[in-house]
Amino acid sequence: MVQVARIEFQDFEDMEHCFNGADFQIVPLSPGPFRGYSTIANLGDVIFSTGEFCGDIRSRGVIHSEGITFAVQLNGPCSRVIQWDADALPGDIFVMPGDVEQDGRAQGQNRYATISVSVEALERMGVFETLSVPHHTWTRRQQFSSSQTQRVALVRSVLGFAASVAHPRFTEHKKEHAESFGRSALIPFLAGIELGHGHDHGWTTGTGPALVRKAEDWLDGRYIQSVDVLNLCQGLNVKLRTLQRAFHETLDMGPSRYLALRRLAHARAALVEKSDGRRTVTSIALDHGFTELGRFSGFYRRYYGETPRQTLARPKQTQTQTTENSSSSLIQQ
Repeated sequence: MVQVARIEFQDFEDMEHCFNGADFQIVPLSPGPFRGYSTIANLGDVIFSTGEFCGDIRSRGVIHSEGITFAVQLNGPCSRVIQWDADALPGDIFVMPGDVEQDGRAQGQNRYATISVSVEALERMGVFETLSVPHHTWTRRQQFSSSQTQRVALVRSVLGFAASVAHPRFTEHKKEHAESFGRSALIPFLAGIELGHGHDHGWTTGTGPALVRKAEDWLDGRYIQSVDVLNLCQGLNVKLRTLQRAFHETLDMGPSRYLALRRLAHARAALVEKSDGRRTVTSIALDHGFTELGRFSGFYRRYYGETPRQTLARPKQTQTQTTENSSSSLIQQ
C-alpha cells in the first residue's frame, strides 16, 4: 500500500519533528496559538509533503540532508513568507540541495508543499538531461520565479495532487504505483524550474539578515540562558547600534527581545519533553534565565496560550496519522 501520514501541529515542536531536519529550529516571534498540519506521502523515491499553519515564526534547518528538496509556497494574500532574505510569491520554486538550510520567516496563514528526492533518483528519471537549466541548479540554493499565469497554474496543479494524497482512499493504491505517483508529484516542480527565471541566493555578507544568521550561529554553540545583548556584541565584534539595526530590519524586533523569545522556546521544549519527572516550572524557568516567575508565566501564556504548569502537567500529545508505519519512520525514509 502507498504510505501516507498526517501530523497535526499543536505546538512548534510538532512542526520541528515533522520536518525532522538536521538542526532544524523554530522560534515564535508573535504571541498566539500555533495550529496546523502536514501530510507526508512516501512515493517510492519521492517524499511529498504538504501542509498549512498559522503563526509568525523564524525557522532555520535542513529539510532533507541526503538529497534535494524542492519547495513551493501555496499561500494567498493573507500571509508573507521570506526565504533567504527574499519574498516568496505563491508558485515560486525553491531548490535546496542537501547541504543547504531553509532560512526564513513566515507570517499569517501559510500553505506549502515540498518534494524531497535523492540525486540518484533524479538521474534515473532523466531529470538532469531533460531540463535545460544550468548544472549548478542542483548544487546551490536558488529561487525560480515565472509569470503570474504560470505560477497560478503550478499552484493549482500542486493543490490538486495534494487533495488526491489527502483522500482516505489514496492509501489503497498498491505499492508498485508509488513510483508513478512520485513522478506525477515532481513534474509541476520541474515545470516551474524550467519555465522560471533562477535567482542564485548567495547571501551577501554585511547585510542585516546575514548578521542575524551569524548571531544565531554564535548562540547555537553557547549556553543561551547566560547570554545578553552585550555578550552578543562582543562575540560578534559589532557595535550595539549595528546589531539593533540588523534585528529590526530582519525580524522587526531588537536582539534583546529575540534572545528572550529564543530562551522562552527552549523553556517550552523542556516543559514539553518532561524527561525528568522531578522537574518543576520554577527549576525550568530559572534554568532558562527567567528569574521573575510571575512575569515568566505571563510571558509564556501570552505566546503559547497556556500556563507553564499546564504544559508540564498534560501528557504528550499523540500525532494523528494514517500510514502503514509510524509517522517518524515515514518521514525519515
